[in-house]
Amino acid sequence: MNKWQIMKKVIIDTSSAILLFKSGIITDFFSAYHVVVTQSVQDEILQDGYTGSSEFLHYFKNKGINLTIRNFSIHAVNLPLLYL
Repeated sequence: MNKWQIMKKVIIDTSSAILLFKSGIITDFFSAYHVVVTQSVQDEILQDGYTGSSEFLHYFKNKGINLTIRNFSIHAVNLPLLYL
């Protein structure tokens, strides 16, 4: 069984991702959960000049973590939402 089968999955939005980054716990969060975001969230947090954009780019590219789902529908996926 790989770590993605064991880890809980959560969906976060842009503001939650930025708050986690600003609080300094984003690395721990990504280590503890299989994080899922929509394409629009990924596009927004990777914009140049966005808080933490270079660090988020690192998570998306260098960690080999697939954080993106396309054609997202909350009704189609049984995942908890994180609200901060």
